[in-house]
Amino acid sequence: MYMNVGIFLPKARPRPFILDGIAEYRKRLSKICDLRVSYGDGHKNEPPRGAVRSVLNVLISGGAGSRDMTSEEFAAWIQAALNRSVSGFAFWIPESGEKPDKPAAAWDEAIRLTYIETDWDLTALILAEQVYRAFMILGGSAYHK
Repeated sequence: MYMNVGIFLPKARPRPFILDGIAEYRKRLSKICDLRVSYGDGHKNEPPRGAVRSVLNVLISGGAGSRDMTSEEFAAWIQAALNRSVSGFAFWIPESGEKPDKPAAAWDEAIRLTYIETDWDLTALILAEQVYRAFMILGGSAYHK
């Protein structure tokens, strides 16, 4: 199944080396999904609702109430979503230190992929790598070991 993965960022543009890293993961994932990165003020809007309910809106956060996931748990979480006919993911990354301006109910889920406090653009690169890693785990690859 081919799916859409969107990463929504708060600033105008990530640093060049971050864009290069994300581009590499986009290339690696191209047969599995369409990985897109959007940046600017769009992240402040409420996650899209309505006609496209098969997209799971996920806040990437280190705040209270965020679900911690290892790489294996993230892969299993993606597989479970795909089993429920989710056709895409919209990952929302707030600016470093920013509290999301939408209530928790606005998101389908809030997750944390690392305990390390990082800048928003580095979080996007980590997320791109984790999406790639998840599909390698689901495909039986030893990449994550």
